[in-house]
This record gives sequence, structure tokens and C-alpha cells, in this order.
Amino acid sequence: MATIYARLVTVQNRPMNGGGPMPVPYAVPVSKETLTSGASSATGTLAGADGQYWYIDILSGGGNAWVQFGTVPTAAAGSDFLLVDGQHYEFSASAGQKMAYING
Repeated sequence: MATIYARLVTVQNRPMNGGGPMPVPYAVPVSKETLTSGASSATGTLAGADGQYWYIDILSGGGNAWVQFGTVPTAAAGSDFLLVDGQHYEFSASAGQKMAYING
């Protein structure tokens, strides 16, 4: 059972020395939730909006999780993304998008 810490955030672009902009999240998430994966697909309560980003951490020691994003997502082994135990992930969000999750 993976413990999934999900946040929806907005970002601002900061200039980098000698390069293009670097997106940096605002310090306070728009919304957040902590989820625990199981043997069947479940869907979180967060719903994305255009211009937001998913910031997701799989807290160490609980295992991996498969996730799928969409307006009515269903996660399954082999779905869109395998999130590995102890890692951080970032994805662009779109309006009405939710995240489904299941044990990995």
C-alpha cells in the first residue's frame, strides 16, 4: 500500500542565469490530500484546473503505485504512470482532471 501525497499547485517562472525561465511552485498549494493505495482503483477528491500542476510524492516505505489522470480515471497495473516508492513526480493538470491510483 503506497502512501501518496498529492498537491495541486500554481507556478511562476523565474529567470535562470544565462537560460530560459524555470517554473517554481508557489509555497502554498491550491489543494492537497494524502491517499493510501489498495488492491482496487480509487479516485482522489482533487480536481485540476488549467494552469495548475500535480506535485506528487510517494512516501518512502509503502510501495509503488500506478496512477491514471482524467475526468473519470481508472487505474490498473500498466496504466499511464508507475510511481516508485520514495520518489517525487510533477505533471501538468487540466480542467476537471482527477487522479486514480492503485497498488503498484
